[in-house]
Amino acid sequence: MIKRFTLLCLVIAVVTAVCVAAQKPRKCKQLKKGTFKIFNELTGKYALVKRTAKLQVEVTEGTTDSVQMSVRWTGDCEYELLYLSDNFGLVPDEHKEFARTTPLQVKILTVNKDYYIYTSKMPGIDFVLEDTAYIVR
Repeated sequence: MIKRFTLLCLVIAVVTAVCVAAQKPRKCKQLKKGTFKIFNELTGKYALVKRTAKLQVEVTEGTTDSVQMSVRWTGDCEYELLYLSDNFGLVPDEHKEFARTTPLQVKILTVNKDYYIYTSKMPGIDFVLEDTAYIVR
């Protein structure tokens, strides 16, 4: 009887510890400003992302190609990006109005010391991208 009680207490302690660890805060506040690096699978290159409170600029490494987007935080770990401009024709003229009025919705899922994992999607488009951003500073 004592062995069963001890085993039950041990199982409860492990389950409680796992639940508490799973609810650890994501510390997204540290990601509202800073420099990050993301990999673009289409080009096979990294982009350096510089984010301030209201602006995000992405520059493809080894080029001068850049994209500027406004940033609006909608929650502790969620924000929206709206296209402002680019210098290499990323968004064709006929799609610029859509890009300027339809936000890219980003949700940060996990934050670690060196990187964070996020999803991004656009309303009305049935595709969700899950990716990793590496924290530079």
